[in-house]
Amino acid sequence: MEDNILEQLENDLQDFDTSKADMQGLSEACKSLIHWQQVEQAKEEELKGIQDKIKKLSEEIIPEAMLTLGLDQLKLDNGLKLSVVDNVYAYISEENKPTCYNWLRDNNLGSIIKNEIGVQFDKTQDAEAIDLKARLSSEGLPVTHKESIHPSTLKSTMKELVKKGISVPDAFNIHIGKKTRIAK
Repeated sequence: MEDNILEQLENDLQDFDTSKADMQGLSEACKSLIHWQQVEQAKEEELKGIQDKIKKLSEEIIPEAMLTLGLDQLKLDNGLKLSVVDNVYAYISEENKPTCYNWLRDNNLGSIIKNEIGVQFDKTQDAEAIDLKARLSSEGLPVTHKESIHPSTLKSTMKELVKKGISVPDAFNIHIGKKTRIAK
């Protein structure tokens, strides 16, 4: 089916003759654009539905079935091995950032926090930007400071803390669940 869509799109692109750029040709190109945007939107919605089904199978149905059957792992006839592993999700909302970041720093985990400092310059201030490192504080320039934690870093850190039995504040919005892992 995808081949047909790509083939049809290619045909639509070839049908529009730029040397014959009249109102009718432009109108047809606009209609084609709208059509392909609608196709794209439908495919994105279809993909979202597929991803939701995969998540439900991986995180709910298979782990529950394996638990009910008392299985830690399962080898399929195609040689693949399924196992259910612990999975930790963590999220810090904007309103909880100060609390969470302070907790991380107080517990010697502040190194996972990335700090980004920026200064706004206009187009004519190239020389000032180059000299910034030496005179940042004394210049009085408007400095922005952004702190962030990469989601994968947060997830792995929280997973390790949970594994060690360390209590983490609710502000981290941690969800502990199961996930199906498939290996050869």
